[in-house]
Amino acid sequence: MQKLIILLSIIITWISPALALPLSNGGFETGNLNHWQTLGLVNVETSVFGSGPKQGNFQVFLNTEDGTSTNTASIDNIEAFLGVSQGLVDSIHPSPGPSFGAKDGSAIKQNFHASAGETLSFQYNFLTSDGLWGGGVDPDASRDVSFVTLTGPNLSFGKILSNTLDIPNAPEETLVSINPFRSSPTPFNLETGFRHVSLMLPNDGNYTVGFGVANSGFVGASSGLLVDQVSTTPSQPVPEPSTLLLLTSGLIGLATWHRRQRAC
Repeated sequence: MQKLIILLSIIITWISPALALPLSNGGFETGNLNHWQTLGLVNVETSVFGSGPKQGNFQVFLNTEDGTSTNTASIDNIEAFLGVSQGLVDSIHPSPGPSFGAKDGSAIKQNFHASAGETLSFQYNFLTSDGLWGGGVDPDASRDVSFVTLTGPNLSFGKILSNTLDIPNAPEETLVSINPFRSSPTPFNLETGFRHVSLMLPNDGNYTVGFGVANSGFVGASSGLLVDQVSTTPSQPVPEPSTLLLLTSGLIGLATWHRRQRAC
């Protein structure tokens, strides 16, 4: 019997990576933040919020508030929480000067296992009442920003999603002559609308995906980030149900054979 138990353990270990879900509750359809870690002002929202969800009944919302809240986290704490180097957000988000970098905000993250070639994808909607188009105190200096981070095997990655110019690499407000936002039915003035992003995972191993939104520049107005449909797509198909059924039948057969051997 001991040999049979060992054999079963080996087989289960062999099939378990294909059966495991590498990322959980990416649509927030549990109605809560299970499997996610949070920092700052983060909560789950429904369609009552005014925009989204993109699919299902729930989505996650990250808030900067107006730069004076004690409930948000400093950008240094956000970067440490996400496991990226200090200064990463400012390095990928040009600002008019050193006094106008990212200051405080909120973030979420989740650790997951993935194989090389899998695709990580998600939907986001950046909302703002700040900046050039949103009505901030200083249109150019107030550049609230949303971003995604990804760390893993030999990887530390950050990408700006949108900011209050909606052109993350634009160094001057004069480069933007047309309002790229739409009016928002949420508590914010403007929004980008939901956008889809996909990232290819280059190696096998454990990853951490993070999302953040931060105040930048002067205080007095807020921005937010809605995220939904965070998922991974395997590079190789999961075993077909018929294959699993055949494997299960084989295990039952092994157990029956073992009992007969003992009876002989």
